[in-house]
Amino acid sequence: MGTKPDARLWRGWLVVVLLFTFGVGSARGAQSAPPPPTPGCPLVEAAWAALAGREVVDVQAEGKTLTVCLAATPEIRRAAVAADNAETFADSIRRTLMPLAWETLHILVRDPATGVCRPWSDFLPEQADISRFMFDGPSVTPYAAASSFPRSLAGKTVYLSAGHGWQWNDTVDAWRTQRPPYQDLIEDHNNAEVVTQYLIPYLERAGATVIPVRERDWNAAVLADDGDAGYAEVGTWTAGSGPGYQDGGYRFAETVTGTATATATWVLTAPVTAEVALYAWVYSGSNRAPDAHYTVYHAGGATDVYLDQRIRPETWRYLGDFPCYAGPVTVTLDNASSVTGTAVIADALRLGGGDFTDLTGIETVAPHPPGKPWWETAAYYYSQRMGMEAAYGDVTSR
Repeated sequence: MGTKPDARLWRGWLVVVLLFTFGVGSARGAQSAPPPPTPGCPLVEAAWAALAGREVVDVQAEGKTLTVCLAATPEIRRAAVAADNAETFADSIRRTLMPLAWETLHILVRDPATGVCRPWSDFLPEQADISRFMFDGPSVTPYAAASSFPRSLAGKTVYLSAGHGWQWNDTVDAWRTQRPPYQDLIEDHNNAEVVTQYLIPYLERAGATVIPVRERDWNAAVLADDGDAGYAEVGTWTAGSGPGYQDGGYRFAETVTGTATATATWVLTAPVTAEVALYAWVYSGSNRAPDAHYTVYHAGGATDVYLDQRIRPETWRYLGDFPCYAGPVTVTLDNASSVTGTAVIADALRLGGGDFTDLTGIETVAPHPPGKPWWETAAYYYSQRMGMEAAYGDVTSR
């Protein structure tokens, strides 16, 4: 599934559900693309025309949702050898269809063996049996699944700085970027774009846990704290004794193995249709669950996230990026764990990066906030927002 991106986002907010089973021999030869459909739907007709030259099996539209099914061509077979290739291929389809008036895009591929249009990602190398990744030819050569290669940064944590950003300048009594414009570029913003769009995804694909000292998300932010109107509980939850988000309270439930007996639910209202970062504020401790179970219900379905609440100081913990429609986004936390007798902590959740419009909790001589996006702001301020002391933020931003 995908959403038409803002021009500044290189990969947009497209979540493409792509998957197919590879066939060999005569099955592929029997798959020929049918003629375009009978005229009637302008979006469908425009998509057929835009994809001329590709082996299109079917195009359907329901409102602003466009679904395209492609034949299992050699190009697609090559793309499926590696997930990065698949992303590049999917992006080429998306770019071809960008001028059309769709909002959500599904790209499917027809299974050569059954003739059914299926999603693709379940059969990418990380998840598929090696025997599925073959080309037709004089001899059948299997391609090793990506899962057979080690993720070189698995188990590693990388703290990453995207360079400079907006900072209060005492000399001119104003907020200024730490580096001036040069050759039509502002280093403070350009470096953050490169780190966010390229370096962080590369490190995470290699298995690393990445903790950036500047905001990774460019969207507006919404927050739901325990006790807010968008928060509800089922089962036994108790008020915690330590400080919660912004020195407020937090809630905890004792863990159980097997079926959960307590669930906390937050409902946040996403302000835009986008792929948005989700954070949880956690008051950590040695008696916390190593696998606190969150479920995020988003535009692409439901995703389970497991968070070790024992580690790191009180801070915003990144749960992932999720495709969201503008409107309600539901997140749950339950007390099921592999370890009994510990606690899961329910406190504030934040969706999106947001803007630096409030000096609460920020140590600075600036008389007012810059009113700029957090992703453009210097690490000295952002690291404080994330729960670090000012002295540590100063080290990472200089």
